[in-house]
Amino acid sequence: MDKKYYVALICAVLVCLIVPLLKLFDGEHLKLKEEFTQTRYNFQKVYGAIQPIPTIIEINKEWVSLGKAVFHSPLLSKDNTVSCASCHLIDYGGDDGFPVSTGIKNRKGSRNSPTVLNAVFNFKQFWDGRANTLEEQMLGPIHNPIEMGTT
Repeated sequence: MDKKYYVALICAVLVCLIVPLLKLFDGEHLKLKEEFTQTRYNFQKVYGAIQPIPTIIEINKEWVSLGKAVFHSPLLSKDNTVSCASCHLIDYGGDDGFPVSTGIKNRKGSRNSPTVLNAVFNFKQFWDGRANTLEEQMLGPIHNPIEMGTT
């Protein structure tokens, strides 16, 4: 086989990889993604600084199942031993109850894990408020070399 064959093969592979990626960034796909990932809440306002937790009107059960699987997956950690659920025990208040949490290779962190229960309603994330959203927050432990140590 000559050089033309390999060039054509590489071009075909690149087209097969790039075209689906471009489709991810079109407006229709983004609207569809928002449609499936949005949970709708019923907020009730009361007089005072502290507001009640809203009730859920609509939730996508498939996304909940996927989120639960990722939350419990140790594959997110460098040595496949730690998951989000390792430090955030849902049945025990959403944290681990220890003064500091333990990450990969049994390393001790510098802080304990905050609860994840109803964390979506926090106006800031982490104890010091350094993350504005849950999406921003989740990268912290995953990239931290003591906690999960992966990229």
